[in-house]
Amino acid sequence: MDDKQLIEDWFLKYQKYITTYLVYYTGKKDVEDLVQECFLKAYQKLHLFHWDSDPKTWLISIARNLAIDLSRKRKIISFLPIMTDHPSPLPNTEETVIHKDEILIVEKAIKSLSRTYRDVLILKGIMDFSSKETATILNCSENRVNVTFHRGIEKLKRQLRKDGDGYVQQK
Repeated sequence: MDDKQLIEDWFLKYQKYITTYLVYYTGKKDVEDLVQECFLKAYQKLHLFHWDSDPKTWLISIARNLAIDLSRKRKIISFLPIMTDHPSPLPNTEETVIHKDEILIVEKAIKSLSRTYRDVLILKGIMDFSSKETATILNCSENRVNVTFHRGIEKLKRQLRKDGDGYVQQK
């Protein structure tokens, strides 16, 4: 049996388990894209599967990691209003002004970061490049991109934390 046929068989056998898991994990009923992504990732990483383990548990671990990644991405997107390609309609001028002010504050905070953090946050966080793509662009390892990204987010959060008068000074 070739890899494609094996994944198709696993899909027929385990799709309900993966869907149920993702519905409960994400709290959303619309998880079809994540389910498909799970099986696509399994197909791509089949060479890493340990044949002495249960395919169902391996697939659920892939689904879990995808859900975590999605959750992180949503968290970052909600944290950085500048990242939204399609701003939500704002009902009044006051909210529009507040939204624009938030964007300017975030832009200023990003610009205040070192070039390394800024590059990774823009490429991975705002432009939604993968770690691999970002690493290729910046000529570094994926691990370095991931570490820099998470440290950059923490620095950005500290930078944006208000202390009544404005930015909290970095320690």
